[in-house]
Amino acid sequence: MTMPSSNLFALLLVAVTFTATVQSARAAQPEPSTLYNIGGLLSNAGQESYCGSDPAPAEFHVLHPRDGETQPLEHLVVPVSVVIYIGSRSREPFDISVVNDQLEIVNRGFETTNTSFELQEVAWIVDDVWAKGDDLINLQVDHYRGNASMLNIHIVESVNNLNKTYGQCSFPPTKDFIFDGCVISARTIPDAPGHTDYERFQGKGLIHMLGHWFGLSHSTSGGCFQSQAAAGDLPLSLPTSGCPVGADTCPDQPGEDPIHNFMGFNSELTTATRDCKNEFTTGQALSMRKHWETYRASGRHRSRLALPLLNPVHLGGYLPFYAVDPEKALAVKTLCSPDRKGVVRVTDEKRCGTEWYCSKGFFKYRHEASEDSAACKALRMRPGVSEI
Repeated sequence: MTMPSSNLFALLLVAVTFTATVQSARAAQPEPSTLYNIGGLLSNAGQESYCGSDPAPAEFHVLHPRDGETQPLEHLVVPVSVVIYIGSRSREPFDISVVNDQLEIVNRGFETTNTSFELQEVAWIVDDVWAKGDDLINLQVDHYRGNASMLNIHIVESVNNLNKTYGQCSFPPTKDFIFDGCVISARTIPDAPGHTDYERFQGKGLIHMLGHWFGLSHSTSGGCFQSQAAAGDLPLSLPTSGCPVGADTCPDQPGEDPIHNFMGFNSELTTATRDCKNEFTTGQALSMRKHWETYRASGRHRSRLALPLLNPVHLGGYLPFYAVDPEKALAVKTLCSPDRKGVVRVTDEKRCGTEWYCSKGFFKYRHEASEDSAACKALRMRPGVSEI
């Protein structure tokens, strides 16, 4: 979640103005990702500022429950590991009671899904780079606990490396993985150091992100044209900010906007008279449980962080070219890049691949005659070949 600007949380204008704005936007038939925050509509950048999680994998959509499908859900208890990263100059203590209170908010949000979260362990790490949310891959790899059925939560003071978002969670791992879990900024957690906006952040951001951890997409995925999100029982809608009760951004589709849904982008504000974001649908509850049973319940363990020797490909150059399996791209990025201390663990072209070896300048360590990355690649490719 990136810090949304204040206008992202402004209430909608009067209903007539809002409706006219929506109809005007739809008349131009924009893609949902190009809509701007006019009259309460939320731009794609605004959505990214709220949540840094990637789109759901395509295979998740087959696990959406059928229309009208219901089934009793047994009580599910998810074990939780929390690591808190603190800068060396931090003076305000981060007490475990803050973590317990945040999990209590999460448990209330998931109550209708018959799911609860139980803290198993908590650790504090003093590190200036990780506290700022930098070097996030190594942060998550180095401090991963348990298996796919344990929720790993990493709390940082700020999230510099997520396009200024306030957090993200990974989706259930469908293939081999080297880390899994959530990174969240302390400023979104009530009473945590750095949390100052009690109206904007009331602890529900983690509920939203845990929906992703269970396989849910945003409630507005697909806009008015298709429902990728939606587990079958969410009205189609466009992203809005604030708490626009009665909004109907897809008037040609049944139902008003699901502004109370945890997987939307609406306000967390809770008052004596209004609780805007407060629910999962029955379909979402079933979808989360299906994803749990398919991808997490068995307790799959992560893959060992290692890079295999690559087979050379000859592209007509003086030297062979080494191509990386896309499934190993994250491991390459982790092991073949400088960590927060500037240490590169692997520089071997036969493991990092030629693209990475040349672009990162590793050829210099091997006393290769190449002047730059382009010359490095030219030694491995015939003229006219730019990639594999």
